[in-house]
Formats: sequence, C-alpha cells, structure tokens
Amino acid sequence: MSIESERRHHHHHPASEATKHTTSSNGPNNIAYAHSLYKPDRSSNNLLHKEEDLARYYKGDHHPVNIGDVFEGEHGRYKVVRKLGRGGFSLVWLVFKTVVAASATGPSRELEMLDMLKDTPGIVNTVETFTYKSSNGIHICIVQELLGPSIARALARNPPFDPYLRLEPTTTLRMAKELLTMLVGLHAREIVHGDISAGNVALTVKELQGLNETRVNQFLGEPYFWPLERVDGKPLGAGLPKHTVKKVRWEIWESEHTERNHLRLLDFGESFFEARPPREIGEPRQLKVPETIFKTDRPLDHRLDLWRAGCVIYFMVFGRYSFTETTPDAALVHQMIHFVEDLPSQWQPQWEKLKRQDPSGYSSADVKPRRSKLAEQFLTVFASPSEDDDEDEWSDYCRLKKLQPVIEGLVRFRPADRIGAQVALNMVNRIISDAY
Repeated sequence: MSIESERRHHHHHPASEATKHTTSSNGPNNIAYAHSLYKPDRSSNNLLHKEEDLARYYKGDHHPVNIGDVFEGEHGRYKVVRKLGRGGFSLVWLVFKTVVAASATGPSRELEMLDMLKDTPGIVNTVETFTYKSSNGIHICIVQELLGPSIARALARNPPFDPYLRLEPTTTLRMAKELLTMLVGLHAREIVHGDISAGNVALTVKELQGLNETRVNQFLGEPYFWPLERVDGKPLGAGLPKHTVKKVRWEIWESEHTERNHLRLLDFGESFFEARPPREIGEPRQLKVPETIFKTDRPLDHRLDLWRAGCVIYFMVFGRYSFTETTPDAALVHQMIHFVEDLPSQWQPQWEKLKRQDPSGYSSADVKPRRSKLAEQFLTVFASPSEDDDEDEWSDYCRLKKLQPVIEGLVRFRPADRIGAQVALNMVNRIISDAY
C-alpha cells in the first residue's frame, strides 16, 4: 500500500501501500537557505537537493515521515518502509499493511472526489482515510492501493524509438483506451480531473501484490537513506525527518511489466465539479491549456481534460510532451500555433499583445506551414525503420500512426472544437479492432 500525507487529510490501502504529503502555500520557502543548514550525504545521490524540500517542514505544512514510522488507522496499522515519490505538493510512501496520505487544512476536494468515484474502473482505489496529529499540525491520511511507476517513468525505461525496449503497439493503444475510458466515466458524472498528465497516470503493479517486505525489497532493491544532520551540530527540530530518503526508481521495470499491468488515474487535487468551476487551476507549463492563456468568458470545464489527454496520448507515442516547459506564455503559444491548426481569429489581438510583451519575436508563427507540426512529426518519425528494426515488427509498430487524428481532435485551440472523450475512445477502439 501507499500513504500520502497533507496537512489536515490522509489516505490508506491494505497490503503494501503509499503515502503522500501535501503542503500549504504559506511559510518559509527559501529552499537553498534551508538546505545550507544541513550536511549532504556522502554519495552521488545528492538526496538533500533531489529528494527533499526542507523549507516545507513547518507547522501547517509537511509532516516528517521516517522509515519505520507506524500510522494507526481505523482498519489497521501501517508501517512506512519506502519512499515512492514526490510531487509539487506531496510525498508518497510505501507502507505495510496499508497506504496513508495527508493533505492541506480544511475540507479536502480530493477526498470528496475520491469518495464519489469509489469503485470506478480506472480510478485509484482508496481503502481508508484518517487524521494524524504531529508537531507540524493535523494531517489527513489517505490509504490507497499500491501503484507502480507513472507513464512518464515507465516510458523513460522503455523509450518508444528503441526497437529493443519499446512497448508493443497493442500496449500503447490499450493505454490510450484506458485513459479515455477513465475520462468518459469522470465526465459522465460531470467531474473534471483538472490535472491529467503522464505523471498522474500510473500503472498497477501485480508483481508486488501480497508480497512481504523482504520480497518487495528484492524486487525494488534495498532502500537508501542518509541521516539528516545540521552543519552546526545542533539537534534537529521536532518537525523535521530524521533521514533523507531516496525514492523508488523502478529500475527493474521492463516493458513486460507495463504490458501486464493497467492504468490508474490519481491525484484529484485540482479536480472540480463542472457545476462549480474554479476561477483558475494549477498547471504545468508544458500542459497549460489555451483557454487559461486566452481568457474567455466561459468558465473552465471538462474540455480542459480533453486537451491534456491529447498531450498524454502524444507522450505515449513519442515519449515526450508535444510542448516544452517554457516561459513566457508567448513562447508556449508559438509552439501551439500550427501544431494542429491556426490560431482562432478572435484570439489574434491577445496574441499580438503577448508578442509585444516578449521581445523574442515569433514571426514564424505567421507563416502557415505546408502541413501541421503534428502531421510533420508523425511523417518524420514513422517514415522508415531504423537499422535495428525488424521489417514485420516495424510494420506493426506503424499502426500507432492511426492515433494522429485522435490527438488532432483533442488538441484543438477552442474547447468547443475538441472531440469528446467518448468520440476519441470510439476512434481508438476502431484502431484496435482493425488489427484483428
């Protein structure tokens, strides 16, 4: 199981599980200064800078979790054994017998969504939630099923253009189908996920179900951690962890693991009901949707999930996002223009204003190319096999070209022009059935 912890909320799962820490936006935030107070580990891991944000350990923010800690839930006790990962707001830990997580103070929108979506196919399974009090405040713990690597990490292990490591096209198509199936279910309930990404879609991990701690460590490798010590020799504060811990790298994960496991959608921290849209949402730069750049009169709705789903399916095919993480907005919009289509005429005045604010110059966006950037990408990548490709295997792999119109339909500037999740799912199902 895994345990996830944020201030004022928690999650939990039976067997082996994971935990996540979410933090508030207030409090000390000088990471470089905070890290300068502590000794780095004497290895190439650089845990202090890669694995921790020590500026987040204060009252109202991160709870200090240590290997061996035990959390008491309503349905069991959960021992922390590994760090599974970290995000912008949380840390996730592997626990036995279940998973626990904690979140920010006040009512949790994520908990509300997870409760509504309980037993929904494709949505991460939540076993239990409970509160935990520490020197850093009251945290909500959420115990959830143990999941393996995200799509992002799995594809880093199995790059799409390595003929020896890449996934079978049937697996890529199945993952696209599973992602769209999840969205169909969410949108039918008028729920918007709000943060679809290759990092928020993870794989189940059948290989670890029912294993004890020793067998899990044999699969994942022994955990690595280093004592946290102050440079000046003073004792640690009560709100700090005793060790910095290296997260699981899933270095043993191979294509066959991805092929026999299924996707789960997680992290509902940005989700909302379509009837109660937020004024704004948090977005990674490379996944920012056009409607949050070109402010419109319409509130945010489920169609932002469609754009993001198109970007994730592109990631499944090419192993990277369609747009790079860049700033300012003008640089991102420059990448979007002609990716599938021209910029809508009604957004042209805002585009001119964005260009004036950024002196870099984007004149190339005014020249319409012979074919879209997306079409060019598919044409270039699938033009011919590499020297290492088997001819029959390459021919089979080229079936992924049929995903081009799916991505084209989802990644449209105007939300009203995007195809719905059910339409996209029908297209993928036809691609899959055509293979048989």
